Amino acid sequence: MSSSILRKAPELSDYVNWHNNIRIHSSLNYLTPVAFRNLEPKKVV
Repeated sequence: MSSSILRKAPELSDYVNWHNNIRIHSSLNYLTPVAFRNLEPKKVV
């Protein structure tokens, strides 16, 4: 890997963590993606 990519890896990892675990999303009823994914699955009839 390029050294510039390796230098940015921690920042990218922090951003992905923030986006998926901390930031709420209006399209997910103001839940984080992780919280939304952990909701009980809806039954399909």
